Amino acid sequence: MVQSNKFMSRKKVTDYFLYRKRFWIGYGLVLVVLVWLLILAGLYVPAGLTQQEMNSAIASVGVNLADYKNLSLVNLPYQLLQQASINLFGLSEISIKLPSLLLALLSTVGMVFLLRRWFHHNVAVLATLLAITTGQFLFIAQNGTASIMYIFWAVWILLVSTMVVRRRGPTLLWKIVLCLLVAMSLYTPLSIYLLVSLAIATIFHPHLRYVFKRLSKSQLWIAVVALLALVAPLGWRVYQSPEIGLRLLGIPDKMPDIVASLSQLAHQYVASPSISDAGFMLPVFGLGTIGLLVLGIIRLATSHYSAKSYLLFTWVILLVAVLVFKPVYITVTFIPSLIFIAFGLDFLFRYWYRLFPKNPYARIAGLFPLGILVCGMILSGLEIYNYGYHYNPATAKVFTTDLSLVSNTLRQNPSVDSLVVSRSEYDFYKTFAAKAPDGISVKSSVSIDTQSNSFIISRAAKEKLNLNGADIKEIITSTTSQQADRFYIYKNTSK
Repeated sequence: MVQSNKFMSRKKVTDYFLYRKRFWIGYGLVLVVLVWLLILAGLYVPAGLTQQEMNSAIASVGVNLADYKNLSLVNLPYQLLQQASINLFGLSEISIKLPSLLLALLSTVGMVFLLRRWFHHNVAVLATLLAITTGQFLFIAQNGTASIMYIFWAVWILLVSTMVVRRRGPTLLWKIVLCLLVAMSLYTPLSIYLLVSLAIATIFHPHLRYVFKRLSKSQLWIAVVALLALVAPLGWRVYQSPEIGLRLLGIPDKMPDIVASLSQLAHQYVASPSISDAGFMLPVFGLGTIGLLVLGIIRLATSHYSAKSYLLFTWVILLVAVLVFKPVYITVTFIPSLIFIAFGLDFLFRYWYRLFPKNPYARIAGLFPLGILVCGMILSGLEIYNYGYHYNPATAKVFTTDLSLVSNTLRQNPSVDSLVVSRSEYDFYKTFAAKAPDGISVKSSVSIDTQSNSFIISRAAKEKLNLNGADIKEIITSTTSQQADRFYIYKNTSK
């Protein structure tokens, strides 16, 4: 009996390997799920490009830093990344989406480190899993536009600011990195509101004000000068073209219908599954996630004296003021929403632990219902994303696989030497031809090029093209149920 008691006293719940390594297992799970989801979103679901992605690719390829007069500078950091990707891999679906996929990966890493410093490990793991499995995040992650920058800048500015405030690691390095992030973020619309919120929180919160006063004055002046130097081109461009400044602030050209905008804003959270003006599925969060979000808002409101509450509520108020005029910018609320969700999870864990402060078995037992709740929300989000973007007719018609069809067709038909498209498609495919290794010619014409042996005609161009003297050799189709005849291969019989 004594030996049995000794054995039982040696073996505790905290002694088991799975218990001791539970957080590392959790972070490993986050990494595995993230990589799998990014591969899925980048290659398979929803598969194809939107018109916004094609416009982004055209704008990125056309960026010329030497031509300052015609450079808008809005979203310049992203455009330079996308330009480098296209120059390196040619114009393809993956090269257009690759910058967003990489930035989504870095954003998730930032989420993990940020939540680890603001909350306990269990909250950081579950909140990150909830974030990366929402349809909104997965859509933004694979969307080859600058939308991912709303998430990337917010995460990393908050994380590095936290490192500076808490004086963790090489503080001088963190200050330099923060200066670079702040300067580059100003090239992205609406990023300034996070910086304004940080400034307001620093001015009015005692602890942040104390930390700011203790910063090295010489380092602070160096940071200010470097910041001004980095944003000077943008400032001068805004001075020359004030409409660029309005775009960066999210101010519309004309006053919208406020009631309609508020209705649209609310609709994005409580709507039945549908497509938004920004191209992603609604609602932005599932019902359970919204419940955690509301719980987190209530939890943070009860601790309004904290620096986090100063920052988050100021930030949300500024963003809501902008979203009233432009609800399409809903993605900018993703990171504050994530933090509120984390506060909701933190409240649930704390409440359960207060019920059983010294009983490890009861603590573990309480994780099962919470785990089932979170797993249900994760699986629900993934199912909505998969079916919504893969099978929903409203979203399927937003994406086109034409670029992949053209690329595959050219590889399989080396005799094809020209591509005829409509005027609206010309700029995009001209960019494709410029980056293609086989040097195919692209034309926007109303008659057949008599010099071509065989050529491809897009569906849009075929309706306006005189095809006398040519025979259809092959019809290239997509998997959609309507307008699936995307391209035609013609053989020129007039030669």
